[in-house]
Amino acid sequence: MSTQNPTPKAAKNSYDPATLEARIQARWAEAGAGTPHEQTAKPGARGSEPFAILMPPPNITGSLHLGHLLFLSLEDAMIRHARLSGLDATWLPGTDHASIGASYMLERTLAAEGTSAQALGREGYLARMRDFAATNQERIRGQIRGFGALADWSRETFTLGPRYTKASRAAFSILYERGLLERRETQITYCPHCATGLSDLELEMRDGGSSICGRCGTMTECRTGRGWFARMAPLAQALIAKLDAGALKIIPASAEATLRHWLDNITDWNLSRQLWWGQAIPAWTCRAGHISTPQAPDYGDPEACAICADSEISPDPDTLDTWFSSGLSPFAALGWPDITGASGADYRRFYPTATLETGHDILFFWCARMLMLGLALTGELPFKTLYLHGLLRDESGKKMAKTAGNGQDPSTLLSSYGADALRWALIEGHAPGLDARWQPDKLEASRRLGNKLWQAGRFLTLRGIISGAAQSEAFDPQALSAPESELLSRHAQAARQIRALMDAHRLHEAASALREAFWHLFCDQHLELIKGLGPAATNEPATPLGASYAALRASWRGYLALFAPFWPHLTEELWSQIDGGASGLLIEAGYGL
Repeated sequence: MSTQNPTPKAAKNSYDPATLEARIQARWAEAGAGTPHEQTAKPGARGSEPFAILMPPPNITGSLHLGHLLFLSLEDAMIRHARLSGLDATWLPGTDHASIGASYMLERTLAAEGTSAQALGREGYLARMRDFAATNQERIRGQIRGFGALADWSRETFTLGPRYTKASRAAFSILYERGLLERRETQITYCPHCATGLSDLELEMRDGGSSICGRCGTMTECRTGRGWFARMAPLAQALIAKLDAGALKIIPASAEATLRHWLDNITDWNLSRQLWWGQAIPAWTCRAGHISTPQAPDYGDPEACAICADSEISPDPDTLDTWFSSGLSPFAALGWPDITGASGADYRRFYPTATLETGHDILFFWCARMLMLGLALTGELPFKTLYLHGLLRDESGKKMAKTAGNGQDPSTLLSSYGADALRWALIEGHAPGLDARWQPDKLEASRRLGNKLWQAGRFLTLRGIISGAAQSEAFDPQALSAPESELLSRHAQAARQIRALMDAHRLHEAASALREAFWHLFCDQHLELIKGLGPAATNEPATPLGASYAALRASWRGYLALFAPFWPHLTEELWSQIDGGASGLLIEAGYGL
């Protein structure tokens, strides 16, 4: 399908994101811009090697808040940079069923209605939960799409969907057969409000050695119970060996010491949850007490005991800790355990993934478990780089959370400032690993930068430099003045620096360097130099005047590409004004242009 725009009219005086973001998103959707192509290498690119990022699946406990938009901003910038660099890039979206969190939220709703899970019964409760999940999934998808995130929706997953169910069954069975899972009766920490056992990571310690459930704040109890436990020490030792070999890059580097300390002191993981909503523990017990688990290749329910052939086998009544299934995400989302044939194509193409970006607060809950499970089940670390962003806190310094009720709804900010300005405000100055309080005044600075870009494009359009029969890209550098030649050299140097920072995932530094170069080098110096020249000549051979315009035009195209990971809507609109949109989509053009 054609993505070419008609010759643009003169740009409006000021940048109005409300009028263009939905239109730009429709163009991306029409072109399938979020779906990777087998061959995406561009001239000057690093090649078409695969580059996959797993989107941390938002919990289906409600809508996204401002903190979620931080990771969407960072990851969208990473994936767009990869696409512009010519990589075979995909960003894998999905949602998490969040057993305890979703149960807690739904039960609050039921209580307000004067009913309860017990009153509904298991099947009635699960039907209500499925409706609750579907409603929130649709809302979350809409928010992500409305933010302009370049996610690959053809590969969307759900941690309680069929793909994860098969992966959870396979993982459980494999680990059990290796002696890494065992069912035992022991002392467990129990939350009377959530009515389930908990793992150590789900507790918040209080004075005097007492603890509360981190989800609901209820004082926990110590009870004797039977459950499934993962033996974590062997898994931790395997990961430590990989860290010793330098196989994983962690950003910030200081987080590695934190991870190592936790691994050195790791305890067994209680996997059993006494909840209805979740992945069922895939274990069956016969009358003799033998345990059977699903077997390859389908990992379906066993029909009889694998040891004594007893046909009377009882399923385990519990569900798996949500973090177990989500810990399989980098490979489950790509089709594991099916790794051969057509069903294994994505796994072979994109695994291991390139980068895992998430908040530092779930380093142990999720990241470490993904690393250990990936290594144990696939033989490889599931990602090559671990990027831990700092938390975005509310103005009082508290962590934003849906269940805490302080997660700021970004809809008002988006309608007032647009997605691009909000992205920039979230990324610039936010170093990895460091928490930051939300500062609304940063949005005004972002708006000014957006207007600066818009006005630059308007000037270039009105002068005929980028629209209609504008000057050819080819020009004689000898026809440029010494100041112009120096400016081109400095533009190229800035571009190399910014792309190197992006390659190193130093996005906050890349943003600052880009603002500095565009504002002071391109606008204050190059544009001002050009303003003294006359209108562009058209349909004529290159002249000294034509060379000046062509050089400026080439620099403008370069800056639009550099800004595209941060300001994707605005840059796509400005790009479409070049030669009436004859260059197609900016996201498909790449840095080589």
